[in-house]
Amino acid sequence: MRIIGITGTLVSGKGTLAKYFTGKGFELFSFGNEVRKYIEEDLPTRGPNNREMQQKWGNAARNLNKISFWEDRLIPQIKDGKNYVVDGFRYPDQIDTFRRVFDGNFRLVAVDAPVEKRFSYCLKRNREGDPTTWEEFLEVEQRDQRGYLQRNGQNTARCLTMADAKIFNFGTLEELEESGEKFLNEIGYK
Repeated sequence: MRIIGITGTLVSGKGTLAKYFTGKGFELFSFGNEVRKYIEEDLPTRGPNNREMQQKWGNAARNLNKISFWEDRLIPQIKDGKNYVVDGFRYPDQIDTFRRVFDGNFRLVAVDAPVEKRFSYCLKRNREGDPTTWEEFLEVEQRDQRGYLQRNGQNTARCLTMADAKIFNFGTLEELEESGEKFLNEIGYK
């Protein structure tokens, strides 16, 4: 069993890389999908299911329940004998938990791209709740990078430093996929 975790900056290509890994036989789990599902199923009257609400309720769930709330939802779904890619590590303790639970079977890759390119990607993907102006993008970027609302908030800047490998998404889709393939080779996945 191999588990690849993905962290990275806002709209840097994390989901695209995760999709590439699924094409290589990895089953996909996503912290973001878990948060969206939690809001839809458990908090349907708590407001819109947009990025800001996802961050707010994602942090609230950790603080009201326990810090490992999201890991506790995902980890039981991971079964021996399969390979997984887990997208959206945004809290350093999530990484620590996966390293502890899965020992040598877990590797974390960080994805980054120039901020102007990421804003362009953001406008192109046109996902509901994504920022639509440069100023909004930078505000969301700041929340993602340095924590949101509380000391246990998201901290992707710290997560980036914890990665086993870094992929810089400067070019084409093919170049991102080549970097993904190189990472698979580095961790011994054939």
